[in-house]
Amino acid sequence: VTGVQTCALPIANGQLGSAFVNRLIEEEEFVRLFVRRLPPPEILQNPQVEVVLGDLGDPTAVDRALQDATAVFHIGAAMGGGWAAHEAATITGTQNVVAACLKHQVPKMVYLSSLSVIDWAGHAANQPVTESATLEPSPRQRGYYTQAKLEAERIVRVAAQERGLAAVILRPGPIWSEKRPL
Repeated sequence: VTGVQTCALPIANGQLGSAFVNRLIEEEEFVRLFVRRLPPPEILQNPQVEVVLGDLGDPTAVDRALQDATAVFHIGAAMGGGWAAHEAATITGTQNVVAACLKHQVPKMVYLSSLSVIDWAGHAANQPVTESATLEPSPRQRGYYTQAKLEAERIVRVAAQERGLAAVILRPGPIWSEKRPL
């Protein structure tokens, strides 16, 4: 197989993950998916796709999935549940992804965060939101998702600043598609 080996972590079955995987396939990239459950047959049977089953909380499984990757797109996170679910999937999962990226010297990692980490109450009205926007000062009041995303961002930033991880953090707003409207 030729092309860029890419890991989408995890959710190739979710709205964003499946759209992203389909886009990479259209661009003739080789895609390694790290997922908790098998993707639909049209993705699973595509010769450009390798599927690795596992959980972000399992450092051995994450390490195995990222070996020889040339780019990692970390899009997995807990979307619901209690603190334990958010801590395991979002925080521990990000620690595991970062550790594996550093170990395997992955040239590029893209971490998908959320606009929920922004201090919206303290942000000036009608002003653009940039990467220097103030982060949420009271994440516990915003819930587990925001708390976990803030900590995951911190993990990625520290690894980039102190350990040389080549990383980009993206904070998308609401994600819409024709298949799944808001």
